[in-house]
Amino acid sequence: MKKFNYAVFFFLLTFILVACSEESSSNNETVEADNSSDDKINIGSTVITSEHAFYVDIIDGMEIEAEKQGVDITISDPKSDAETQNKQISDFIQQDVDGLIVYGVDPSSSVPRVEEAIDQGIPVVTADMELKTDKINTYVGTNNKSAGEEAGKFAVDYIEENLNGEADVGIVVWESSVTQKDRAQGFIDEVEKVPGAEVVAQLPGNDQETSLESTQSLLQSHPDLDIIFTTNEGGALGAKNALEISGEEDVKIIGFDITEQLATAIEDGSILATIAQRPKLMGETTVESVVAAIEGEELDSNIPLSVELVTQDNVDEFK
Repeated sequence: MKKFNYAVFFFLLTFILVACSEESSSNNETVEADNSSDDKINIGSTVITSEHAFYVDIIDGMEIEAEKQGVDITISDPKSDAETQNKQISDFIQQDVDGLIVYGVDPSSSVPRVEEAIDQGIPVVTADMELKTDKINTYVGTNNKSAGEEAGKFAVDYIEENLNGEADVGIVVWESSVTQKDRAQGFIDEVEKVPGAEVVAQLPGNDQETSLESTQSLLQSHPDLDIIFTTNEGGALGAKNALEISGEEDVKIIGFDITEQLATAIEDGSILATIAQRPKLMGETTVESVVAAIEGEELDSNIPLSVELVTQDNVDEFK
């Protein structure tokens, strides 16, 4: 019978204990690393839609600034539905985010949830559309009615200089967007100052497809149409496509927002002009602002962003 080799036994036992100790130490280091990430600022944001170029640029701007600031950001898309947006805000409250950025679907529906977040100590920055509450930390965005007025003033100059002060004008507007209805109203207010100008119709235009169809309807119903004002980038491109299909060359398009496609269309003359916002800057500013609010900084109630009229004279700056 062989004798039990105690030396070998103790060697194996020592090896196993050392290995277990190293594994435990390794696991503890991982836990510590995970715990350290809990100190990172966590921001939640709900953005009206991710299907429009303007909001895609906003999202890009937020992500760029979040990386620059060293914070985490979760961006949700309610697909232009107010009820879905409210649920997203409630989810962010439940997750106990450090700050919230809201691009409201409309000015009223999300107010109770936004105020709930504020009451729980979560700083809130709103953007693009002003919500009907004075409890937020700040609002970042364009004065959309004034921006529409800028487009309207340009239209008035064109009507007086090129159309002898007389024009039939059509509006293509995203009717469910309060922001874009404000743009349309600002434009109308200026154009209606011209005695010989008339806004003959307002039709829906929330994307290229609906804007194309609305422009075709405008051309059929108003054969003497001179100008179309569209309240978003998709509207301008949809109107442009409709004019190309019809072979109509005399109707002029004034749009809103700027993309590479729109810049090219302005350069070649198929779109007369557009009002350029700065969506990436808007996104960056909202993240910068909410981080400042989280860190206890007092913010102005309104952080305005300027717009610029883009024509063939300056379109190269936007390409």
